[in-house]
Amino acid sequence: MEAHPEFSILGTGIVDENNQPCPIRLWEDTPQDAALKIMGLYDPSNELKKMGPMRAKEAKVISGCCFIITRDLIESIGLMDENYFLYNEEDDLCRRARKGGKKICFYPETSVQHLHGQSTHQERHRKKVMLESYRSNLYFYSKHYSFIWNRILRSVYKMTLLLGLLRSSFRHLTGSATVDDSVSLKLKLLLMSSGKSL
Repeated sequence: MEAHPEFSILGTGIVDENNQPCPIRLWEDTPQDAALKIMGLYDPSNELKKMGPMRAKEAKVISGCCFIITRDLIESIGLMDENYFLYNEEDDLCRRARKGGKKICFYPETSVQHLHGQSTHQERHRKKVMLESYRSNLYFYSKHYSFIWNRILRSVYKMTLLLGLLRSSFRHLTGSATVDDSVSLKLKLLLMSSGKSL
């Protein structure tokens, strides 16, 4: 960073528990990507190919699991937006930095091991994780996507949640429900997508 003062954010590479490279989205999510993720149709396995050669390069976004930023950037654009409790906060920071004319570097010559989902998939935290990640998504869409795309994505969420509610209700009736099949949680999320409780 000292040798390349043109960069204000630097993100490392990530490896899994077997020390294999993990995909990192180095580009901004499009509204279309967001829609596919909501419907469960987004395939993150393609991201490793899309990343290209594993070498230091300029990126639009880096992973939030490990990165450094300059003091100048903090003084210029401020800290992370505290309206995010879980997810999207690094994407938001990177967008704000780039709007301020700052550059971001992906630096895979150094990597950290990331044990994906070890915290967020614990049963006792799962409902909180789902609620807060959903809240962060809605906030992120309203902040960075156009009004029309924001409405479309909320509609896709409503449709997906309604289908999920039916599936979860069926699983409860058949005794095969998991913690992700909380009917009360899905109803709460449905109300949030309608703007009733944010």
